[in-house]
Amino acid sequence: NETDDDVFVITEEGIDTRPLVVRARELSSSTATDMVVRVAVNVPAAAVTGVSASLGYNSQGISSITPASPQTVTTGVGNFTIPETAGSFVDFTIARPGLGQPAGRVTFTATASGFTTDADQVDVAPQTKDFTPPTFSPTLTLSSTTGQVSWPAVAVGVTVEGSTDNVTFTTATGTVYPTAATGRNAFGGATKFLFVRAYNAAGVYTPTYSFAVPPQDPTVPVITKVTAYTLTLNYSTDPTDPNTFQLDYTISNFPSGGSIEVSVLQDGVDIGIPVISSSSSTQTIVASPIVLNATGATPVRWDIMFRVMDSTGINVEATSKVLDATSYI
Repeated sequence: NETDDDVFVITEEGIDTRPLVVRARELSSSTATDMVVRVAVNVPAAAVTGVSASLGYNSQGISSITPASPQTVTTGVGNFTIPETAGSFVDFTIARPGLGQPAGRVTFTATASGFTTDADQVDVAPQTKDFTPPTFSPTLTLSSTTGQVSWPAVAVGVTVEGSTDNVTFTTATGTVYPTAATGRNAFGGATKFLFVRAYNAAGVYTPTYSFAVPPQDPTVPVITKVTAYTLTLNYSTDPTDPNTFQLDYTISNFPSGGSIEVSVLQDGVDIGIPVISSSSSTQTIVASPIVLNATGATPVRWDIMFRVMDSTGINVEATSKVLDATSYI
């Protein structure tokens, strides 16, 4: 019969026959830009006590690893546990390759006198673009004459830009734009627009927020009611002479640059609107020559309307009075 033999070599216990075991695992504290790896070293034989070992590394495609190589650990004994035995591991922070770069690799090697060397390695994925825009919540603050956009402090790595009237975006400083509040145009002027946006380190932008800064509100003067004025009618004995109205009025807090209009209707016909720009005056308004109606007949009627306007032409006060000739014959 044909026989077959297997040969087994039993290594003599001694120097360089006891193994070290290295284990590397990623920790949850890794970020989009860094990979955090815990590297532990054990001796598997329960009969052996922990020994001092040197733990070093070499890398490919990696720009930065901390702490430096090598580090010294005291090995754990037996099987690995989580958490690892105190003193038997080092946490390394590895910078991920840049966006679009190939993955990197780091090999960790442990050595100790009288023990065989062991190594473990990790592949380090490159950075990926975060398409989530940064948190940014601007608001507009208006005073009677200015406007300014502000926002809560943004996260580290987030940049805010601003533009006035959508011209050129520039980097904003602090938490306001513009740095000095923009002035509101005078009443009747154009509306200004403030635009702000933010972006993160990956270049992902928030929406562009726009805020309207309207022109200033009109200045409404405080005007005493124009009701304490007198109207008198004076008639000539000659019916062909003009009938004369004399209007006396006084206004307090008259608006700067304002004006007054007086409108007189004679039997419903406008006989002129003289414009007066004085706060206190006596104005004589001459009507067309008419023949007064006889007593008991339909009287001649005058409707007198009086209004005050500010410098922008806004009517801020109005009053009127109706007179008829029969009261003054």
